[in-house]
Amino acid sequence: MLFDLTNEELIETLNKEIEKKGWVQAGSYYLKYLERKIRNRPFNSDKLFEYNNFGNVISFKLNKKVKMINGTLEYTTVN
Repeated sequence: MLFDLTNEELIETLNKEIEKKGWVQAGSYYLKYLERKIRNRPFNSDKLFEYNNFGNVISFKLNKKVKMINGTLEYTTVN
């Protein structure tokens, strides 16, 4: 499902996840897949992730909505 989305649609999907407050097992699998799809796109999404010393993602930050500015995801001022 996420594979065929444009960059804009993928960002919109991410922003919808920010609004969700519940947490279930299926949601964790979906978010892991969403994380991979975002990281594999040709824009800078580093702001959304915290990395360990080996470059592995240890945190996917879903606390603020984002928008694309000059090829980089930036937090929006309005959530």
